[in-house]
Amino acid sequence: IPEQLGDTAPQTKETVAKLLNMTVEEIDQKLAAKWVKPNYLVPIGILPEGATQNTYIDLPGVATKPVNVRSYPLGEAAAHLTGYIGKVNAEDLKTLQKKGYQADDPVGKAGLEQVLEEQLRGKKGGRVFVEDAQGKEIKNLAKTEAVDGENVTLTIDSAVQFEIYNEMKNEAGSSAAINPKTGETIALVSTPAYNPNTLTRGASKAQRDAVNNDPKKPMTNRFTQLSVPGSVFKPITAAIGLETKTIDPKEELKIEGLKWTKDSSWGNYYVTRVKDANPIDFDKAMKYSDNIYFAQEALKIGKDKFMSEAKKFGFDEKLPIEYGFPASKIANDGIKNDIQMADTGYGQGQVLMTPLHLALTYAPIVNDGNIPSPYIIKTDKQPKVWKENVISKGNQDILKTAMTKVINDPDGTGKIAKIDGKTLAGKTGTAELKVSKEAEGKELGWFAAFDLNSPDMVITMMIEDVKGRGGSNIPAEKVKHVFQK
Repeated sequence: IPEQLGDTAPQTKETVAKLLNMTVEEIDQKLAAKWVKPNYLVPIGILPEGATQNTYIDLPGVATKPVNVRSYPLGEAAAHLTGYIGKVNAEDLKTLQKKGYQADDPVGKAGLEQVLEEQLRGKKGGRVFVEDAQGKEIKNLAKTEAVDGENVTLTIDSAVQFEIYNEMKNEAGSSAAINPKTGETIALVSTPAYNPNTLTRGASKAQRDAVNNDPKKPMTNRFTQLSVPGSVFKPITAAIGLETKTIDPKEELKIEGLKWTKDSSWGNYYVTRVKDANPIDFDKAMKYSDNIYFAQEALKIGKDKFMSEAKKFGFDEKLPIEYGFPASKIANDGIKNDIQMADTGYGQGQVLMTPLHLALTYAPIVNDGNIPSPYIIKTDKQPKVWKENVISKGNQDILKTAMTKVINDPDGTGKIAKIDGKTLAGKTGTAELKVSKEAEGKELGWFAAFDLNSPDMVITMMIEDVKGRGGSNIPAEKVKHVFQK
């Protein structure tokens, strides 16, 4: 209250600024607003989490009053999912003023708060009346009742969301978990994250700058970003090969050494693998994550057939879910040549996916061949099928067997994720990010898995920059811990 600040105004402002994580300049800006009168109570800020109003009681010219504040119980663990609300600013008003918003109104700034703004917002109420000279109301002219926003219940399992975040919080990466039978989204995680409670209560410029300038980019939502999947894509190549009868799971391919090139037309380009297995069949190729096997099988399938079959898995389509996700891609403008086709077979080339779409592509293996329609808002309606009859029953069984060996055989690439008493099936992946075969580049570590005997959850996880520190073992161990909880 400006007129009550008195001679101690500078000290009071300093104290309040410190308590609210603000600057004195920011307080002065609020007090200098055109609408402010000397006897007005001017809102300065909302108490930080954990602070009490007792601190302010003895400060001259400072008063407190209770206000409703949006609270995010999971904090950082669901920050990119829930998003946060903030005050309408001058930039927002350019588009929102025509919808009835005014400066400083609350509005969704990110995440579901932004996506579901119209449902969550509600409508203001108000009254127009006439007063006499003494300030007594003498006539009511008009009244509009306030309308509460809708209640929205999510399919997210907060325990799973928190466990995945807890595993990932010291890494940069993303994760998704779905029920492969219903399409319910169980978790969507992006790390590092920010605290939406801090931003909603009104972060100081210093706090905002610290988050925005953090090199780890905690404001970036990674679970909506497209990334190179690497070898977690191989079950999709396998399914396409099996469905088109191009892959014979019993056939043994004769592959010598750790490098392979199709012929002289490839020049110095070659495909590499880690384990020298010769001959190699389907189960071994999946278990050892053999790039050469999947490159050769992709070439047999051919680019036209591969592209048309990939569409059955939802590539080049936006996911039919309330939250905005970009469409996963096999290629930017078709598969141009055999080298790109070979690389596509093991999830390189121009293949890009989100972790949620990856989880959905694994769903038909345990959901009678169907991909469910994903959703994040709870509903009484029956689950829908997004893509029907993607994988036949016999081929589902072939994939289950091979993907079980990835984790449960002592020489499988995912053996670190083996859990006594459970039978996990899944796939590891290490995606290379580089401009040429010879160049050095960063690596993404991927892992995707489900419990074969209780397939009510598929978890996918991607961790950035894993080269030289464990590769796909990093996400594999983290996903294992989530399944153990």
